[in-house]
Amino acid sequence: MEITRETLIKRVAEESGYWQKDVRAVFNVLEDVILDYLSDTSKENKKVLIRLCGGIGIRGTFVDERDRIDPRNRNPIVCPETIKLGVNYSDGFKKRVQETYKEKKSRNNE
Repeated sequence: MEITRETLIKRVAEESGYWQKDVRAVFNVLEDVILDYLSDTSKENKKVLIRLCGGIGIRGTFVDERDRIDPRNRNPIVCPETIKLGVNYSDGFKKRVQETYKEKKSRNNE
């Protein structure tokens, strides 16, 4: 199952009582703000962690330029510096996902 951006916008609008156009505007700006903060990851600022909402964090980690071997031809190559992205989930968030799953499953079995 894939939850699209539009599905999220509709659901957030329903749950919050805001208009979809307002929620969409927030989503648009949020994307730009997250990109801007993650691009602050650097050699001096090795890690940026954005605590998106309770229990979810988006992480950007700086990776230095490094020497590697090309697996196709075994020649040496240099991988440029880059920002590695990841997501952190708190233990509490993971627990809440499992509890919500169990609740939905028990409701569906009734």
